[in-house]
Amino acid sequence: TTKDKKEKRKNEIECDWTPYLPKYANHLRPEEDMSARICLVSDPKFLYMNHIIKTTGNWPECSSLVQLWKRTTNQQISRSPPLYIEVGTNIGACVTEMLLSTNAIIIAFESDDTNLLQLTSTLLTLSKETRNRVAIFPIRIGKVETIIDKLTKNNDYNQNNNATSSSWFRTEKEDYDSMKIIQTTLDNVFEDSYNPSSTLSMNVPVLKIDTPSK
Repeated sequence: TTKDKKEKRKNEIECDWTPYLPKYANHLRPEEDMSARICLVSDPKFLYMNHIIKTTGNWPECSSLVQLWKRTTNQQISRSPPLYIEVGTNIGACVTEMLLSTNAIIIAFESDDTNLLQLTSTLLTLSKETRNRVAIFPIRIGKVETIIDKLTKNNDYNQNNNATSSSWFRTEKEDYDSMKIIQTTLDNVFEDSYNPSSTLSMNVPVLKIDTPSK
């Protein structure tokens, strides 16, 4: 049954817990800085990323976001709390780095089931105070609103998104479940939050986008 397949898929994904050491930890919670771990999984699509994180203790690209965040927010005068928005969160390395290195409130978008499992597993190891600063939207951000359904290996989505090697994205002909992915635009997500005439409009000093432009 579909339920049995999903349970089997869930059991196939086991975390290889690896220490995560942010380059610029804020040291407000030193015990958390020292014990932070990230969920890695044995999947060919993650081999390079896993190797780098295991070797260096972090994902090097994330530290530049921390520097940009601190430089930008230090120069800001705003009544609205600054938000860090990440489109295409992948396994959550940069979200983890931002949580441990800043006091940013984070909004993250990730639609891949394997990535989401790793991301949420990692967040659950952090303190409630820390993980409560992030909101995760399990949807895909793109140029138009659409629903991507019954994906195949060779369709447009798979050719443009390296996160689709997850088994759930294959077709029923291969004895796997199909699944629907909701795609919308950032404008639609935040349309009620942005008012350029208000002093309390959204304040987003740093926005990271790592997703196909479809």
